[in-house]
Amino acid sequence: MHRTRANHYFCEECVRYKILPSFTFIPKQVLNYVHWGRERLRREREKILLKGLRDNQDKMETCRIKFNDFLKQYFDINNITSDKIKTKFVIELEENARKREEKRDNIRNRKLENLKKQADSRKPLKYKIRNLSGKIIDKEILAILERGWKSPIGGRPNLLFILKEFDSLLAHIKNYDAYKSLSPMTQLHLRGKLIGFHEKFSSCFGRDHSNKVIKNFLNTNKELAIVLGDKDYELVILKRNDYNESLLKEFSDENKFEELKRIRQSRTH
Repeated sequence: MHRTRANHYFCEECVRYKILPSFTFIPKQVLNYVHWGRERLRREREKILLKGLRDNQDKMETCRIKFNDFLKQYFDINNITSDKIKTKFVIELEENARKREEKRDNIRNRKLENLKKQADSRKPLKYKIRNLSGKIIDKEILAILERGWKSPIGGRPNLLFILKEFDSLLAHIKNYDAYKSLSPMTQLHLRGKLIGFHEKFSSCFGRDHSNKVIKNFLNTNKELAIVLGDKDYELVILKRNDYNESLLKEFSDENKFEELKRIRQSRTH
């Protein structure tokens, strides 16, 4: 489990810094056959990197399930009920794993740092943060937001909740005449695309826990909103009411926008 987490972090950093590690290498025999240009070759190697990231995500989930099963069986067999003893046991296991993997971790970390140095010219572009809220924002929050709105910030998806939401969405869509008017084949393709999105949402593991920092910030500052700016690579922090008022003012201009009529939903009894 420790090694899988470390490998996953390595792949995450490679994606973030646009690094192509050695395992994405494509044999010369293949290149002689396909005749790819430089850009196409880079895209294909990026696909291999993303596949490696997904594979490690799957391994992490499998290891987590096996580890939890092992702990449950161990605690049941040894009749351990104290949370303090359980926590101490888990910490000792993780520390032993860290010591066993220390040499391997050091080699991997040195390799990653060398790759980062070689990719200095492709460092992640920082977003400009404009604070219009009148509130002082903590440096930690600003540092996370500077990565941009597409940057992964860690966390673990609730797989059952996501599945339930997609099932509800499909059931909701089926009630509309627009969906019923589609051919059976088109309906099948639509459901297939939704399933594809479900797979992507289910593969969002991250070792970085910045998501908790952002969540706490937004939960304790519900009056604030974070939105994309007018310029490229810009995020804006402002009061939610100000943002809503500006949207209403903009969309109320009938010379620019036309109000859409509500889509009729057929009812089944």
